Amino acid sequence: MTEDDLDGSGWDIRKALRLLAKSNASFTGWLFSSVIYRANTTFLEELKILASENFNPIAGFHHFHSMNKGFEETLGTDKMTLKSFFYTIRTALCANWIAKKHTIPPVYFKDLYELIDASYHTKIDYIIELKSKRIEKSKENVSEELIDLVRMVIEENNKLQNNLPSSKANQEAFNSFFLKYV
Repeated sequence: MTEDDLDGSGWDIRKALRLLAKSNASFTGWLFSSVIYRANTTFLEELKILASENFNPIAGFHHFHSMNKGFEETLGTDKMTLKSFFYTIRTALCANWIAKKHTIPPVYFKDLYELIDASYHTKIDYIIELKSKRIEKSKENVSEELIDLVRMVIEENNKLQNNLPSSKANQEAFNSFFLKYV
């Protein structure tokens, strides 16, 4: 973060490609972000294709599912904040996306709505609006219905996790990409 509220990150190309070959969720989140300050469009699009074609659902799923375990403990307790609720629902839905679609989950939260019944959308939208007006660590009430939703998604993820397809990155594709741009 800078004084001007710019948030940036980056890696050298060799490290970035190694992370991408492992389906690193932090890197894919950064790569598929809709916020781009400046980019070589061809490079970026080719990198996204490389990431999508070499995505390992097991690695992606376990990243989000294991993150979810820590957040899940706060659900419905006095330690739950709006921020922790959204961490919990987001990681649960991202893992669910991967388990069902075997693709990189979307960065934009509302794109995950297709995984849940439409009756929840307005309720979650209300909590999003509330969070935008409060401090992140605000301890507002989240309905038991939404907490149960998150628990249902986590339970479904627990059942789906053993049926994920395994895939390995195509190292030749990564080497070719590296040589093309270095």
